[in-house]
Amino acid sequence: MQNWLGDELQKQEELVPSSALDSVKLIGLYFSASWCHPCRIFTKRLTDFYHHVNTDGKKFEVVFLSNDYNEEDFTFYYRKMPWLAVPYHANWRVEYLARILRPPGLPTLYIMTKDLRLVSSTGTSDINNYGYDAYKRWLQVSEGL
Repeated sequence: MQNWLGDELQKQEELVPSSALDSVKLIGLYFSASWCHPCRIFTKRLTDFYHHVNTDGKKFEVVFLSNDYNEEDFTFYYRKMPWLAVPYHANWRVEYLARILRPPGLPTLYIMTKDLRLVSSTGTSDINNYGYDAYKRWLQVSEGL
């Protein structure tokens, strides 16, 4: 895996190696922030989606890319998420990815293969429009890459 996300990611209060992503089929890069009301609503929907897709084994992982203004807000918001995050102290990586991917606003969910090939730049609307079937659609696209 390319090192864009760093060598370590955060899993709640612990740091884990980014190789934790090696076992999943798809990765969601989730640009979000605690101060963003639509983000808080979508985070609940994404949490349900995440649990549903991973019911029979880990297939899909999300990496939270915080747009919070301080570490306290990041920590409070992230506690509600069951997935990984770029640690707040490494937020320059979030800024770097934002310059490359250019999210149109918050929340934005990009779906990537584990070698970071883009599957969907519209993960947020995919989930809103297709529900759990969005994962099947992403898998079909990823197989064609």
